This record gives sequence, C-alpha cells and structure tokens, in this order.
Amino acid sequence: MVAVWGIPILLILSYLGGYYFFGLILIINGITLFEFYSIHQNKQIHAHKWLGVLLGTLLLVFAFFSLLAPMNLLIIGSITVIFLSLLFNQKGIATHNMAFTLAGLSYITGFLCALLYLRTHFETLVVNPMEISHFGGRFLVVLW
Repeated sequence: MVAVWGIPILLILSYLGGYYFFGLILIINGITLFEFYSIHQNKQIHAHKWLGVLLGTLLLVFAFFSLLAPMNLLIIGSITVIFLSLLFNQKGIATHNMAFTLAGLSYITGFLCALLYLRTHFETLVVNPMEISHFGGRFLVVLW
C-alpha cells in the first residue's frame, strides 16, 4: 500500500515544494522523533518525547521561514529547557535521557532542517538554476 500511495505522494509533495513540502517534513519529523524516542524506552531510557517533538517542530518552522538568527537562540533555549526538564523527570539515568533527547533533535530534525532548507532555497544555492521554477523539486525527486 505504501508503494501505491506513499511514494507518489512523497514525490509529488517534494516536487511542489512550499507549504506542501513543509507539511510533509513536519509529519515525517513528528513520526520519526516519536518512534526514535519510543524505541529506547525498553532500555530504560526515557527521553522527553513530547518536548523533543515540540522543539523539533519549532526548529523546522524557523528553518522554513529562514529565521536563522533567532534559530541560534532557539537551539540554546532548547538545550536549556531539556536540562531543566531533567530536574522533574526522575525515571532512568538523567544523562541518558538528555543525550537521547538531544540525539533525536540533532540527528533527525537536523537532517530534515537541511533538507527543507535545500528544497526551499535551492535556486539561491546554485549558480545557474536554468530558469526553472521547480528546479529544487526536480533535484529532490532525484535525491529521493
């Protein structure tokens, strides 16, 4: 079923770009972060699921709207909030919980931020985009 519906939808939304691609990235980010954090619960690592998903979504919103200067403050604030949340969560080992929360943000959300920025600003990153409006979408479809 994924091959019949999922792959064409993924390619169409990647090609269209804009808010369509942004919505796709937000859905992928939320599902993968939640799954990443859930996998490690059996190993007594209790990462902050909802906090990680919320902060990941904020990072993606800042990346989509090119708010790069406030994004630095958001990253520092995110790390501070994760540290403070360790004071109230007494499950498992605190350093493991913090490390896996930050790992999900840096690994999953960091990659998706780079992909989102590449898709939305591809024309400014390439010297000669051949005057094609969907050149970034075509590049991303080939990348998938």
